[in-house]
Amino acid sequence: MHLYQGRSWRCRPPILALLAIILIPLSLAPASSPARAQSFDCARARTAVETAMCAAAFLKAQDSQLAQADARLLAATQSRESEQAAAAAALPPSAPEPSARLSGATVSAAADGQGLLTVEASGRFAIRAESKTGVALQLVDMITGPGDVAGEPGVRDGRLDVLLDKGVYKLRSFGAKAAAGEAQIVVEPFRNAAPASAGLLHGGEFSGELADLQQRSYWTMVGSSGRVSVEAVGRALQDLRLWRNGVDLVGLMPALASIETRPGRLMTRARIRGQVEPGLYLITVYGGAALPWSDEDKAQPLHVRAGSGAQLVGGWAEGSIGPFGSMRFEALPPDTYVRLELPDPAPARLVSIRNRGATQTATITKTSREPVASLHLPLVGNEPAMLEVAGFEGQAFRLRTLRPSDTLRVDASGPHLVSVDVAGEGGDELPATAVFARFEQDKGVVLASNAPRVGPGQAWRRKFNLRAVEPAQHLARLGFHLLFFGAGDIGNDVIHRIQ
Repeated sequence: MHLYQGRSWRCRPPILALLAIILIPLSLAPASSPARAQSFDCARARTAVETAMCAAAFLKAQDSQLAQADARLLAATQSRESEQAAAAAALPPSAPEPSARLSGATVSAAADGQGLLTVEASGRFAIRAESKTGVALQLVDMITGPGDVAGEPGVRDGRLDVLLDKGVYKLRSFGAKAAAGEAQIVVEPFRNAAPASAGLLHGGEFSGELADLQQRSYWTMVGSSGRVSVEAVGRALQDLRLWRNGVDLVGLMPALASIETRPGRLMTRARIRGQVEPGLYLITVYGGAALPWSDEDKAQPLHVRAGSGAQLVGGWAEGSIGPFGSMRFEALPPDTYVRLELPDPAPARLVSIRNRGATQTATITKTSREPVASLHLPLVGNEPAMLEVAGFEGQAFRLRTLRPSDTLRVDASGPHLVSVDVAGEGGDELPATAVFARFEQDKGVVLASNAPRVGPGQAWRRKFNLRAVEPAQHLARLGFHLLFFGAGDIGNDVIHRIQ
């Protein structure tokens, strides 16, 4: 039996440690089974790790299993690439480019007017006025009625970015009475920056560029659950839509927000989450005016991702935040405790979302005493919790999910590795301990322990910072006497005694 105490990355929350005890059988393969597809040649073992692995039959077997798993993963990846190529060839053809025409190209800048807009091929259009004084615009659908007014007469020209189906629409213009001359009315369709891509057919991410009057599209499959999750982030991003089979517009509207993925770099984020019918869908993003950046960079980046986040199968993830300004994960049951740690205090946010539950949020700021945020997630059957770590691009982080517990029963025979995973234990708290015992007929025998031994004439001494009195009061209730030595206000040593 090996007893291993795993410590968290950096600072921990005060007072009590949170333990998750993990049991890992070491006998994953029979010790006598021959090594197959060994990841390295034991005859050429040089390092201490390689020598130790070759000396232990069960480690050699596990290394062989790992090498075989790598080979299967590579084969599955190559198979998936072939499937995507075949699926791309069978996708519906691209829709024709949108087109429209106006009954008149000019209106008076000093009076109200109206004209007709005929859409010959459906799509997204930018309708704008060009004048010296400012002319407002309003589009009227013959079925749904008038839309919003863009611009202000005598102040600024209006621009309407709208999705229009094939048909005839009324276009109203509003001028200022004191103005002179005419205003030009221009209708421009949004053009595809590239053909529709099959790169997100089974989820994933895409990075590129998107400018004003441009659109990009990506095919994606929604599985039997009907859950859809699409997110886009871009400097010139203005809208995000979902089309069933590339034809029918889905009623889910995007949630739009302005975020900073880097200091001084504003980006628009659009998200669509909800339930739809399983099947094939076309994700389309539309550009607009680029947001101003403090560094005057002219780049117009776009990032799109589809599907759920990576599953925290091992209960942890470590890395850095990408260009979306956030990382997404799935926390699998029965884990109910989530902990985010940063190397140093910095702006970051931990968010938990369940499809049928409330959103929970914990934050870290530049002034946080410790760069730690945590959440407790109630279980909802076997439904995973959606986790998001948000912050500036490049921010390093560590994410852990644990099942809080202080006991674990071992029933299987053979060698095991027992890991006491500690979240919250550190130099500023009482140290965590573990006891391994055998119980037979209601009698317990301690087999291994790192717990402090306290008894008549035997005291336990340790240096640590104690930020509150709750643990001390708890120990006092058990009959212990605690002596605390620390620096006083005037530099003299003081003694605090709790009985």
